[in-house]
Amino acid sequence: MKRKYISIDTKTNTITPTSQGLEVISFFKKDKEVDFIALTSKDKSKLGSTTKQFEECLDLIMRGEASYEKFMLEVISKLKSTAKFYQTQSTDNNMPTDKQLELIDKICKDKKLQKPSQEIL
Repeated sequence: MKRKYISIDTKTNTITPTSQGLEVISFFKKDKEVDFIALTSKDKSKLGSTTKQFEECLDLIMRGEASYEKFMLEVISKLKSTAKFYQTQSTDNNMPTDKQLELIDKICKDKKLQKPSQEIL
């Protein structure tokens, strides 16, 4: 709610994603590199968030069941490939998408602000 990714209709008791929320969902659905750290574990079903993966791997290292060197090399490798991925995604034409322009319109309307000039966008 704080970040305005969803709206709640108290009359119908429904939660609906906002346009900003839909943008976030779209990003995570199409961007396979978001899940950039897939560390090894004996039980793959226990792997969830990146933080959980780190903690699990660090526990294995503390128990002497995994190598910290291998862990760090994998983290560095994944971060480098992620950085490379995002560098190759940039283009000379960084024009906003239609969805981004719609979001700007909505924010300006909601906050009663004047929309920035097209040159800025």
